[in-house]
Formats: sequence, structure tokens, C-alpha cells
Amino acid sequence: MTIPVIVDIRNDGKGYLEINSHDGQKKPPYKLTSIAYDVINDDLAGDKVDWSHAGSGHEMPTGFYLHVGPGDSTQMVGVLYSIVPKDHRTPLRIQVQDVEGRKYLTNSFLPCISD
Repeated sequence: MTIPVIVDIRNDGKGYLEINSHDGQKKPPYKLTSIAYDVINDDLAGDKVDWSHAGSGHEMPTGFYLHVGPGDSTQMVGVLYSIVPKDHRTPLRIQVQDVEGRKYLTNSFLPCISD
């Protein structure tokens, strides 16, 4: 099962956030490229416990960037792949990385969907 996850992004800093995204989108939620985020298993220790989120493999940089100005916010969407019922109780976080290498972590969530 594939699950899209919407991530709210707010820039509380003084500079612009630049996040690798796909082109052609006119409004949020903007699609994150697989190189712009990691999926972290919140049950396990460490910052780099990666969950499958790239589908058929990691993408190359697209050359398109979403710019989020100081005080602005937007929504982006990342995708979780190969989710099975046993994963529905696994607490996850999305870690978004901007082009400067700064990382931002979401609150924990459970990857389940309702019928």
C-alpha cells in the first residue's frame, strides 16, 4: 500500500528555505522529491533509521525548488511505499532537508488509513 503524507512547513527563520520539489505544480501540497526527505521510525534510536519512501529508488535532483520565505508556510506531500497492516502501529516522522542541508522533523504519526 502507498500512503501520501502531507507535511506542513513553516519558515520561522530569517532566510529562505529552498526544498527540492517537482515542477508543474500550481498550488499546495507540493510534491517532495525522494531526496528531500527521509522517513524515520520513531521507535528506534538514532536519526537515520530510514523507511522505504523512494519507490523504485532515489531520484536525482530535479533542478526545481520550492522557496518558502520568512514567516511563510506551505504544505508538501511525501509518499510512504510498501506499507502493510503490521506497519500501522509504527510511529514515524518525516525529516525534510533543505538545499543547505538543514533538517526539519515532523511530529510523530502512525501510517494508517481509514476506509
